Amino acid sequence: MKKTADEDGSLTGELMELSLACPVEGGNPKECQFHHIRKMSPGERLVGMLGLSRQSELRRLGSHHRCMAGKQASSK
Repeated sequence: MKKTADEDGSLTGELMELSLACPVEGGNPKECQFHHIRKMSPGERLVGMLGLSRQSELRRLGSHHRCMAGKQASSK
């Protein structure tokens, strides 16, 4: 599925933010799907994120949100 300019910018931007650090714990937890991506150089991360299809971006974001919800629920 081809991405529109708006979808490309917003989804890729959100993924790039998540590739910096865990928004719940901070740092780079080993169990996180972004762990290996966070170890890459900024340039490698950008190239990898720009190469994702919209469907792949949505899958990554959905997985992240489920993980985040589970961490928040377990901390209560």
